[in-house]
Amino acid sequence: MKHLALALKEKITDRTAVVFIIQRPDVQVFSPKDPTDLAFSNALRSAAINGVRVYALATKVVDWDLQLLGQVPVELEYFSTSH
Repeated sequence: MKHLALALKEKITDRTAVVFIIQRPDVQVFSPKDPTDLAFSNALRSAAINGVRVYALATKVVDWDLQLLGQVPVELEYFSTSH
């Protein structure tokens, strides 16, 4: 994440992005999971603030083929569906 943001800052490129491929057709939203890896979650948020585009794509596997289902909303603030 840091290198993508640095590439923008140093004008090595004018666009950078990270794409998360989610192999779950029932996914509703992508969010970094702070309890699992807070350093990565913070690096992702920082990169996004500094212009790195963040995309998440839902897929499913059918007969050993990965099928794209569509783009998933990205929520960079951590949240949990369990209470």
